[in-house]
Amino acid sequence: MKNYLVFRPGYPGFVWATVSSEGKTDNVIVHNIIQSMKRGRYTRKGYDLLLVPDTRDRYGNLTAKKKDCVKLGSLFAPRKKRGSDRGLITIAEKNRYKGKVDWDKERPLIGQLLRQGKSVTEVAKRFGVSPSTLSKANKRHDLYAPKQPPCK
Repeated sequence: MKNYLVFRPGYPGFVWATVSSEGKTDNVIVHNIIQSMKRGRYTRKGYDLLLVPDTRDRYGNLTAKKKDCVKLGSLFAPRKKRGSDRGLITIAEKNRYKGKVDWDKERPLIGQLLRQGKSVTEVAKRFGVSPSTLSKANKRHDLYAPKQPPCK
């Protein structure tokens, strides 16, 4: 079990709390930050708190090296890796633009939303696709007329 020192943000040199590698601490604020990290909720400030290994010599001087310091978030809320490529189905050219939306069926609703002043991005989010996917579907299925620039 390794112990770390947490220095108060904005006050370098002032030890704010001590934290063990299991997450036990003597400070309520740091304890709450660690608990929220373990639940998957954290702020950038809490993630970036610097932990210095508690390596004091017999005179009380800190002898830790910068390479041994870690961030609070990397210890208690490591970044999740993106999904792996295993088990994914390759997309063939014939079904590249098939998706989860039946564009011919949704054409009236898309036109109505755009006439109401909704942006293409908002309409795309409503159908759960990206704006570029909606744009490609428009080219293939003629869903809506592109906005015309104002006449001079």
